[in-house]
Amino acid sequence: MAPQKRTQTVGRNDAPQQQQNRDQGNGRRPPAHEIRCGRIKATIWENESKEGVWYSVTMTRNYKDGQGQWKSATTFGRDDLLVVAECSRMAWIWLAQQNGTNVGGGGESGSDDGNDVGDRF
Repeated sequence: MAPQKRTQTVGRNDAPQQQQNRDQGNGRRPPAHEIRCGRIKATIWENESKEGVWYSVTMTRNYKDGQGQWKSATTFGRDDLLVVAECSRMAWIWLAQQNGTNVGGGGESGSDDGNDVGDRF
């Protein structure tokens, strides 16, 4: 059973929430998770293959066009890049948690099982 979709929001986002169940009518699954950092959104998709479940991430930027309509883009300006990096970091942590990996950053728990993300860097 797929985990419930959750949205994590950081900062202010004036973009209207998209209809959460927009894809149910055409057989597409909703995202596994969404992370919003202002105008930037990381959408995490769950995929299945013979080898098991894996995830992919799409990054988008919300903006208003000349007519005041909300649109999304997959290109980012200089001022967006640190926000994109933070959303990517948050998506990476969420994905690590789905795999049962500790993201504490090295040794606080006293565990030396090799599952701590901090042990890999």
